[in-house]
Amino acid sequence: MKALISVFTVIALGVAFTLFAQADAGFIIIGRGHWQLETSLAAALLLLGLSAGLSLWLWALIRWLRRQWFILQHPWSPQRVQQVLQQAAWAFIRQDWLAAEQILAPCLPHAPAFATLTAAHAAAMRQDWAQMEACLAHLTPTLETREQALLSLCAVQWYATQGQMGHALSNARIAYRHDPDLTPALKLLIKLLVQEAAWADVLEHLPAARKQKAFPETYLQQLQQQAWAARLQTAQHSEPDQIAALWAQVPSELHTQPAVLLPYVQHLRASGDSEQAEALLRAALNQHWDSQLVQEYGLLQLSSAQQVAQQLSAWLKIHSGDAVLMRVLGEVYLQQQAYESALHWLTQSYQRSPSAAVCKALGDYYVQQQVQAQALSYYQEGLRRAAGR
Repeated sequence: MKALISVFTVIALGVAFTLFAQADAGFIIIGRGHWQLETSLAAALLLLGLSAGLSLWLWALIRWLRRQWFILQHPWSPQRVQQVLQQAAWAFIRQDWLAAEQILAPCLPHAPAFATLTAAHAAAMRQDWAQMEACLAHLTPTLETREQALLSLCAVQWYATQGQMGHALSNARIAYRHDPDLTPALKLLIKLLVQEAAWADVLEHLPAARKQKAFPETYLQQLQQQAWAARLQTAQHSEPDQIAALWAQVPSELHTQPAVLLPYVQHLRASGDSEQAEALLRAALNQHWDSQLVQEYGLLQLSSAQQVAQQLSAWLKIHSGDAVLMRVLGEVYLQQQAYESALHWLTQSYQRSPSAAVCKALGDYYVQQQVQAQALSYYQEGLRRAAGR
């Protein structure tokens, strides 16, 4: 209703000023019985708009006066206590200790809960965690779930400030369990899970983070890729027999993302399944060009010895200036003992980007050619470049 009156007021004032600007804006006559009032149309609209605006202002003033009168009559009603408790809790979460103390100070004689919360804060500043937990445990049963979640977030901040990340994560889980719709609790929980590299839990909470728009979508996508890549890397080294089942759980849209795909194709190559690795790498590189995937492609041992070189040569037509691609192609030719082609592409790569890797490859080439002095020269250069000199 308020919004409707405001819109009407703006329209009325706009029309009134427009009519004032005209030479003949018209007029209206208001009559009752033996009396009548004649005025211009613009003046009538202006009066109507001002009256509506004044009515809104008076209504807001009356509501404010009623609220102040209620506060005077009931300075520490349960609703007021709950409101101030939430304000103090948010101040604690922001680590704005002075503001929190200023909010709490007038309420202490009227609300024992505030005294308990202040005691918990004091214990946290003294790093007396047992006493802090005891204070919060005494206070928690008297609060609603939202306030319980806020108190748990206070404990998260106290623990995190002192580097007690395990306790901080535990309290963040408690806060989220108390109130899953409290977005700050979800954000804090995900940040702590990322710090602790609890990637399975991060993935579990991403749908809720998207629903609540806790983070920008681009960050959530990056986090999803990071989590799956980390889980696959862990499985690659510690649970190689489980990595295939884990890969089946990865969303299909991530199958061509280099960071996610790399640990899986490395596992496939190491287990002798280069044919499947080749198909995955080719599909990924056709969508997302990546130097690490190119190097992984060059290491494949396929049934057709020429297939890798042919595919790399085809990509060179698209990525003609890619020094890594040239080096990998030269290394493949060197492995196949196609020495002329190997030297050509390794030299091209060296001229574009003389990296430590291409220096090593050229050293390997000259070793096979039994030109020891040239090989030693490239090996030494490669060591210097690897050391950043």
